[in-house]
Amino acid sequence: MGVLKNPKHEAFCQARALGRTQTEAYIDAGFKPNRQHAHRLATTGYIEDRIKELQNKTVEIFEITAAQIAKQLDEDRAFAKKCKQTGPMVQASIAKGRLAGLFIERTNVQVTHNYSQMTEEELRFELAALNAEARSLKPGVQH
Repeated sequence: MGVLKNPKHEAFCQARALGRTQTEAYIDAGFKPNRQHAHRLATTGYIEDRIKELQNKTVEIFEITAAQIAKQLDEDRAFAKKCKQTGPMVQASIAKGRLAGLFIERTNVQVTHNYSQMTEEELRFELAALNAEARSLKPGVQH
């Protein structure tokens, strides 16, 4: 499809592709604030197509795989070795190990509640909250 002929429409599409709301993108593109007009423009076929095209390009640009990062870390380690810099060599190795999930990150959790004085319902709620916190520390790990 390519760049739209109408510069305001193109600016609207680019703002939407970057995550702006319809109204924000409409104003950013130089239109007067109007929620209904913003929605009407956003639901126009060629506008929707252009937004999808821009979003797909963004995804392609930022798509990075673990293999690519590992390769970069290997190159960084080789360069550091060539420059006789042991610190950066070790850091590249550690980063690659973290990427592969070989290291366990430990986090201290401090309990500030008196569980002996809680009702059973309060205890269940607290356990659910602690479980959710633990999952957020290490996503994908079953606790």
